[in-house]
Amino acid sequence: MALKFHKFQSISAMDRFLNGRIAGGVDIPKTHSALYLHGKTLVFTTPAEEEVIFEAAPATAQVPLTMAQLVEQIEDQATGVKALINREGQLEMYMEPPGEIVLASSGTANRQLGFSSSSATSNTPCAAPGAAEAPRLVQIIPDTGSNGYLVVTDDTVVDNG
Repeated sequence: MALKFHKFQSISAMDRFLNGRIAGGVDIPKTHSALYLHGKTLVFTTPAEEEVIFEAAPATAQVPLTMAQLVEQIEDQATGVKALINREGQLEMYMEPPGEIVLASSGTANRQLGFSSSSATSNTPCAAPGAAEAPRLVQIIPDTGSNGYLVVTDDTVVDNG
């Protein structure tokens, strides 16, 4: 059994995790005074091979994108992908309906948005407790001390054969 522990400050953040979200590792508003992403890309390989190409208006690299434009362009160009800037300022992306999401390392905007440029970033929704596939939910524990939630998952695949 390979247990992992994940802490969340809200039910909505926990829900997005359980449904397979990926999150960038930088606080975008704090690390970037402006998002100069014109012409840069995010490349998805799952659920489909799609490339998001960011465009500023007017179309020059000198015009930064707003957070709303960043989210809108991802959702408009990547089928089924939902995006948001979470409370920690990180870009989160997930599938609607829930499903596996894979962001390739080849995107030219990866590093600026906090995703790896050396390996793919992926996640799969958590399976129900007792399921054979991984990751699967083990337990959700309210953390009254921090007003948050602790989620325990098991990343071991079970062979029921």
